[in-house]
Amino acid sequence: MPQFPELFILRHGQTEWNVLGKYQGQMDSPLTKLGLVQARSQGKILQAHVASRKLQAYASPLLRAARTAELALLPLGQHARLDSRLKEVSFGTREGRTRAEIAKIDESSRLSKFERYFSDPKGESFSRY
Repeated sequence: MPQFPELFILRHGQTEWNVLGKYQGQMDSPLTKLGLVQARSQGKILQAHVASRKLQAYASPLLRAARTAELALLPLGQHARLDSRLKEVSFGTREGRTRAEIAKIDESSRLSKFERYFSDPKGESFSRY
């Protein structure tokens, strides 16, 4: 059986827009105090699992992801390489709006949550992939 490398996937800490229920997409909002605590906690978890091993770490350049990676890797004395291919999908004109705001202006808000991510004409779509 082939040996696969360990893979650790971290989610960014809570952001101000998470609290407000806003779609972020490729727009950004800062981590909250709780988000900073979450990022540091991920660092403690990583440190417990990888000790002093050198990691190949990558993160989205979006502030919320890059800051989370920075704080999570700090106890290991390591840094993530920022890679724009890891950015969240673009939600087009939905970015910065809540579900309720979208429902008021957009018929496609009746779509499933997953379909809604890809239905804005100015955002990313399934046909792109």
